Amino acid sequence: MKPVKILLISILIFSSLLPLVFIFAQSASNVNDVLKGLDDTAASARIISASKAAPTIYEFIGRFINLFLSFLGVVFMGIIIFAGFTWMFAKGNQEKVQKAHDLLENSFIGLIIIAAAYLLTNYVVFRILDVTLPK
Repeated sequence: MKPVKILLISILIFSSLLPLVFIFAQSASNVNDVLKGLDDTAASARIISASKAAPTIYEFIGRFINLFLSFLGVVFMGIIIFAGFTWMFAKGNQEKVQKAHDLLENSFIGLIIIAAAYLLTNYVVFRILDVTLPK
């Protein structure tokens, strides 16, 4: 395996785990406060899950589309990083620079399309759920 591929795979894995660092990096005065907060969160989650019915087909489709679009977003971010490395390691070769520039431009366009699709999907699914689910 080429070192660039290994680096790209490592960056993708690291970038997918990076949000966990920010999630768990919350400050607390002591451990008891953290445990009490987790207990309260778990209790409220049990109440919500007990009161909520099984997900409708609209919710399932919306979750699947959002998951798929999130995955595509990660893929396109990986392509952007790969294009950046290709540009950096072009060593003045105009052909490689142009190839990296085109790849970077196309991946930004793809990322914008994916973000728009994600926003549109969320809007449509929530509107469908507001109309179809009883209040």
